Amino acid sequence: MNHINLIIDTDIGPDCDDAGALACAHSLQNQGLCKILAVTHCTSNPYGAGCVDAINRWYGRGDTPVGTLKSDGFLADVQYQKYNRYVAQKYPNRYPTGEGVPDARAVLRSTLAAVDDGSAVICAIGPLRNLANLLHSQPDDLSSLKGQELISKKVKRLVVMGGGWTGPEWNFLMDPKAAADVCGSWPTEIWFSTFEIGESIITGNNWIWEDGTNPVRDAYRLHSPNGRMSWDLTAIWAAVMGPAPFFALSDCGSLSVDENGTNKWISTENGNHRYLLKIGPDELIQKALDDLMMDK
Repeated sequence: MNHINLIIDTDIGPDCDDAGALACAHSLQNQGLCKILAVTHCTSNPYGAGCVDAINRWYGRGDTPVGTLKSDGFLADVQYQKYNRYVAQKYPNRYPTGEGVPDARAVLRSTLAAVDDGSAVICAIGPLRNLANLLHSQPDDLSSLKGQELISKKVKRLVVMGGGWTGPEWNFLMDPKAAADVCGSWPTEIWFSTFEIGESIITGNNWIWEDGTNPVRDAYRLHSPNGRMSWDLTAIWAAVMGPAPFFALSDCGSLSVDENGTNKWISTENGNHRYLLKIGPDELIQKALDDLMMDK
């Protein structure tokens, strides 16, 4: 089995499952199942990139390229710094104050330009602003291709934690325009791990590390000490492992997003969207994900 060339786009900060998802990705790389090519941060929060870099460094991958959204005022309030500021300031990393972080769009373009054609899997576990920016990017010294052309050439699949069937899901709601743009114009296959998939899978409440010794453990301690829903972790699982054995894929169709962040599904044979269906019991999925978070 060849490893997955993985790019992660995360809003790490508003919720601790981003930290758990990044831990799972590193553990899957330890098993030879993926290679994390880059991690981009998709909000204006100054501590997101440092938090990402600290987790990467804790796993021995401090040279992993990290980028951040270069715009002000998007999900940067103190309420979204419940753990990422602590992690960025406590653990070694390149960006403890958010200064000097490369532009996420540039990191995405350079990473895709360097990877084999059709081999990259992008996992988006936050609002889709970075991916919308990539989609509309223009040729530059990193690649002679426009964003959509670069994606078509280099990306195998996009896996999105987003959407839901009972109302607007948070990642879409925070930037409906970007969600609508990506869902409507992204040129490759997209899989969606919707809100309902991870809602009843509670992970991160059985740590083997003491406080202050593991940045992911501290993220959960500060945000959700009794564990948290596993929205982002299920997306990482699908991106690297595929749906089996815990999930299946829906029939093909098209998922669209309106101006309020509400999504609509239309089944169509030639659609390039599919969503996850949960076929395994929550307790087994929880154990598999917790085992990944506890593995270094």
